[in-house]
Amino acid sequence: MTSPTSRAPGGDAPAKGDAAARWRRVQAIFHEVVALSSEARAPFLDDRCADDPLLRAEVEELVAQDARTGGLLRGATGEMLGALATDVLRDASPSLEGRRIGPYLLRRLIGHGGMGAVYLAEREDVGLRCALKVVRGGLAAPENVRRFLLERRLLARLRHPNIAAMLDAGIAEDGTPWLAMELVEGEPIDRYCDRHQLGVSQRLALFEPVCEAVEYAHRSLIVHRDIKPGNVLVTADGVPKLLDFGIAKLLDDDEEAMTGTGLRLLTPEYAAPEQLAGEPVTTATDVYALGLVLFELLSGQRAIALAKRTPAEIHQKVMATTVPRPSTVVGRGAGEGIPGTDVATLRRQLAGDLDAIVLRALAREPERRYASVGALLGDLQRHREGRPVLARPDTLGYRALSFVRRHRLRVAAAALGVAGLVTFAVTMAVQQRRTAAALARAETEQAKAQQVSTFLAEMFDVADPFSGRAVRADSVTLRDFLMARGEKVRALAGQPEVQLQAMNLVGKMYVSLGAYDRAKPMFEEAIGIATRLGPSADRARVNAWVGIGDLERARTKFPESERAYRAALAIARRQGPEQREALALTLNGLGDMLRQAGRLDDAEPPLREALAIRRQLYGARNSRTADVMNNLGLLLWAKKDLAGAEPLLAEALAVHRALLPPVHPMTAAVLNNLGLVRRANGDLPGAEAPLRESLAIKRQLFGEGHWRLANGQVNLASVLIQEGKLAEADSLARNAAAALAREFPKGHELTGVALGHLGEIARKRGEMRTAERELRASLAAFEAVLPAGHQRIAGAALVLGRFLAGQGRAREARPLLERAVAIHRERKTLDGKDGQEAVALLASLGHSGSAAPGGGVRGAAR
Repeated sequence: MTSPTSRAPGGDAPAKGDAAARWRRVQAIFHEVVALSSEARAPFLDDRCADDPLLRAEVEELVAQDARTGGLLRGATGEMLGALATDVLRDASPSLEGRRIGPYLLRRLIGHGGMGAVYLAEREDVGLRCALKVVRGGLAAPENVRRFLLERRLLARLRHPNIAAMLDAGIAEDGTPWLAMELVEGEPIDRYCDRHQLGVSQRLALFEPVCEAVEYAHRSLIVHRDIKPGNVLVTADGVPKLLDFGIAKLLDDDEEAMTGTGLRLLTPEYAAPEQLAGEPVTTATDVYALGLVLFELLSGQRAIALAKRTPAEIHQKVMATTVPRPSTVVGRGAGEGIPGTDVATLRRQLAGDLDAIVLRALAREPERRYASVGALLGDLQRHREGRPVLARPDTLGYRALSFVRRHRLRVAAAALGVAGLVTFAVTMAVQQRRTAAALARAETEQAKAQQVSTFLAEMFDVADPFSGRAVRADSVTLRDFLMARGEKVRALAGQPEVQLQAMNLVGKMYVSLGAYDRAKPMFEEAIGIATRLGPSADRARVNAWVGIGDLERARTKFPESERAYRAALAIARRQGPEQREALALTLNGLGDMLRQAGRLDDAEPPLREALAIRRQLYGARNSRTADVMNNLGLLLWAKKDLAGAEPLLAEALAVHRALLPPVHPMTAAVLNNLGLVRRANGDLPGAEAPLRESLAIKRQLFGEGHWRLANGQVNLASVLIQEGKLAEADSLARNAAAALAREFPKGHELTGVALGHLGEIARKRGEMRTAERELRASLAAFEAVLPAGHQRIAGAALVLGRFLAGQGRAREARPLLERAVAIHRERKTLDGKDGQEAVALLASLGHSGSAAPGGGVRGAAR
């Protein structure tokens, strides 16, 4: 695909590689024409641009902007003019809709970002929709192309749930770079808050993840430099996403990417004073921009009203204006604060802590602002928790006020106790009879609710293997009993709070039994009840969404699972500190699902955050903390970080052994994962022992033939194959495949693993026809349930390609190996062991199609 400016005169064919030459021509003509009188310009352009109407349009746009800015552009050349021209030429080029760039079809223009145009694009071969960004038309000045390439380098370093991720990148035929971004379908954070009439606490809860994303970028040594409401989109699920690192800067870059040019690339209304003055940019620059966004979110008004002016005039006004307290601007001018909150209430909510926090972030001098975004975030969290914030003077009176706010019920009770003692004595006799009757009624209702809740909890405890006292769930009588009793929760409609708890419990019970079609309606009904009950039922709503995430993950429906977890996450992040466990539960499930889906880099941030929360809540010696340790250890194993994985798993195992019954599935899970790490380290006997113990625990919990044994069976089989114990490995793999086929007739990821093992066993026995059949079935099983670019598909394609190459069937092997290489390239894992082998095998086939000697199957599909 070509750039719209790279066309041969008088035709549609592209003139490849001439973007820089064309930009020099635009500059030259512009500087010539602005030196002429207005009467002489049209004839001059008629002559110089006769063969290229688009060239004339671009020059005329620059001339018009030069006139609007009082001659600002005519004094600039080279990179400076390239930067100044960015906004001017955005609309001077024709649309690329309907064209192709690389493997992507551009559907429609959806916006601008940095120095490029952004299109809704689709990769039809894998059904992927994304936002594809290219340098447009006259914007393809050398400086803009260089900056665009820098943006690609920055985004490749960022993997955070609140930052729009880069999916792919490349160079068009004419040399124009492009990058494919995660498609964020949402609206700017200010408009989202207003449309949903979010209150102050809800706006702060939405703003905190934005701070976390910026802090993460800073830890990656990247400053965003253009944070504004339009660069923070909120999805329909309430998840904020930070966009557009097009003018970001690497803190460890020796070259100052903004020298002399960057000023005009940023948004002046959200720029820090040092940016407007052309001074060095630091993390304090992003703190200032976050302060501006926060000011607007809380007050509904801009901190400093800026008309369209030259950068020098904007800087002068910013330096001369004292930013007012947000509480004092509410209700002024056209704005009346924020929708859904009356002016008096809003002023009261902003006065004090929030005023101080915003003004600290908006200090003119960088050294007077918060030292980091983390410090700003910390103050917001302290305000939410009712603790003293660092932005206010640490006086005795302020600390006392904070204490009263934090414990207002206790303080109020104490005050009322003293003031109302006499009144109470007088009225006690009158109220005694009425109070006794009310208390009796309350006790009756509480006993009824407790009885129902206890019954359901015990019923679930018997069914759920994670309770440690489970009855084997392969019993038809037990299963039918639980199914029948589970449906009785709908009879609790008169007690919605109890019904809500019961539905979540029964939904979890159904998931534990593999009854997913019964579980999902139960969770969905719980979500409806919780939504009607309002914020008081948010915790239950989180649990229901997590339940859906868990069951869709068990069915390997990863997109559906992710949507459910992220819906839970949006609610959990709005809750107070007393509900941090709900946040940890959600993050743990989301991270483990992303790991299972093969999105290893995306999985790490939520798992680490979940671990930090649970360590803070419960300490390290706690089964909930150990559960996250296990999941994070499994992720590190998948990322080949064996040195980081084994200590986490060993610590998790020690905690579970100390706190849980001897036969418990959480212990079995950690033993299984520890075996995987030892196998990866080449310690086969050391791996076999924990894998056997893990499988023995699962047999006691679920019984022989249950599908939940499959994971342990295929993992132990992989070790036994390498040890040459083929008969036992064959039995384990066949049993796993059969159980999975019974439970999941539409397919399961582990089925592909089991079939791959059977293929490897057949190859080792010399049964080549059987080996080929099983290896092809393994690849097909993965393709049926996993995304097209999943690492397991790459592994299965490599194994089958290696097998066919070893059989001298290079023509059949080549497309399989090419597919494996393509997936590893897309996942940026070509330098790994499997990626290197796929490349080497493909190269060994040569042009003649013959394989290098010894190209047999080296190992089972992963």
